[in-house]
Amino acid sequence: MKKEAGYTLLEMLISFSLFLMMMSFVPIIIKMTKEHQETSVSLSTLEWDLFVQQLTSEIRTGHQVECSHQKLTFVNDSHQTVTYEKYGNMIRRRVNGNGHEVALQNISSAQFIKVHQGVLIQIKDLESRLYAERMSLFNREGIEMGS
Repeated sequence: MKKEAGYTLLEMLISFSLFLMMMSFVPIIIKMTKEHQETSVSLSTLEWDLFVQQLTSEIRTGHQVECSHQKLTFVNDSHQTVTYEKYGNMIRRRVNGNGHEVALQNISSAQFIKVHQGVLIQIKDLESRLYAERMSLFNREGIEMGS
């Protein structure tokens, strides 16, 4: 009788096991590829809105507001000096010169401009989209303060 070459059951099980091990990595690779594609250098509207709301509520109770080109400083109700400043490609919040809380990221430029009875904030993200917001300053009784 002539011996025919072919796969044995053991060879088939080993091949199938290797195939299943390789296929188990496919979902991980797809997820990593998708996350990499979704990473954007632009500032999302949600991030901007959250930043504006947080800063607005904090600055309205503050006093002694000072603005420089890339820095906003004021004193809050607890008599702490709060600073928002551009730091790298982000805006960070510091209290009494300490800490490093990221308030906004993926920005290329930031300007804080003191205007009549308020502060104008202009932010440009890494894709050169411009975001701007004007915030009014109030004292504790809710009456606007002069600049």
